[in-house]
Amino acid sequence: MENKISFSSRINFVDRQTFLKCIENRPKEIDYSLYAPVFVEGGDFFTRKIRTCVAGGITDTKKKSVGFHWLDDIENYLDIQKMCDLVLKVFNDSKSEPIKGLIVGGKYLKGRPYSKMNMELVKSFLQQKLKHLTIFEEHTNPSGETDFFYDLKNNTWTLCTGFIDENNKYRNVTSVQELKNAFAHISISPRDKLYINGKRVTSGKVNK
Repeated sequence: MENKISFSSRINFVDRQTFLKCIENRPKEIDYSLYAPVFVEGGDFFTRKIRTCVAGGITDTKKKSVGFHWLDDIENYLDIQKMCDLVLKVFNDSKSEPIKGLIVGGKYLKGRPYSKMNMELVKSFLQQKLKHLTIFEEHTNPSGETDFFYDLKNNTWTLCTGFIDENNKYRNVTSVQELKNAFAHISISPRDKLYINGKRVTSGKVNK
């Protein structure tokens, strides 16, 4: 019964205030500078300001999880497979099988030609390696960005997606329609449960 409960990830989109409370006193922040490690290993981790980058994490849902946040530059584009292999090697070295993952990011933006290309490469690679992958692909709002926090103990992804609306006001995704408008492509794994501000949402309403 324990394995059955832990296997299903909870994905919860929340407002800014709720997200900041989640990451209070959390030491493992994933840096996304050019000189940062390509991933962070740990029971929980978070990262912020995912815009044209691609970020996410992989987990066995029981003992191990690894998060990453990769810039959309040519160096990462050329090294995507190598970086993905390094992430998966963490599980191989511990004789654990990575079965689930989540990725978010990418944006069509002038001057950022590798953004969508990086996302497509990471997505394609992980889809071949993982049994279950949830995808939030391509922020459709030019100002759109996402933060996330993963907690292995509760197998929960907490995400906060912000954008500037038509009235030039900053907002967070707080409804199904806003979530659908925020990304060009959404695919929720059948093994994941989607929530918005703590309320369960049928994934079929947002997959596109």
